[in-house]
Amino acid sequence: MTSDLAHARAILAANNVAAEGSFMHAIHEREFFDKEAFWRLYDAMAVIAATPPRRRGRNTRKNAARVQREILLHVIYHLNPRDGGRIAGFPTGDLHLWLERVGWVFDPVVLGVTGYGPARFDDDLRPSADES
Repeated sequence: MTSDLAHARAILAANNVAAEGSFMHAIHEREFFDKEAFWRLYDAMAVIAATPPRRRGRNTRKNAARVQREILLHVIYHLNPRDGGRIAGFPTGDLHLWLERVGWVFDPVVLGVTGYGPARFDDDLRPSADES
């Protein structure tokens, strides 16, 4: 898990420009829902959300807003039957659980407020360390 704020910001920045290896690169360029890359981004955003808002920086907030928006747009495009965009490995059956994670870690950063604390989700969306 990402524990350093600078590293977390770097992961967010890479996703902001859809750099190779990032979740946004996978979903946008490769049209693939890369769960491993998603969890890297999630962990980075959890570190940022846990950081006091005044320490995050304006650019971090802008990047978070853009990445969150792009994730949501890709979901919408994938679900729109008129749009040709399809994402391999798309989690249709439990999409609400993935979107819940996006909101949990992105919303406090985008809104410029204190994070919600450790997530306590009542599901097994993320495999335990010995399963991944």
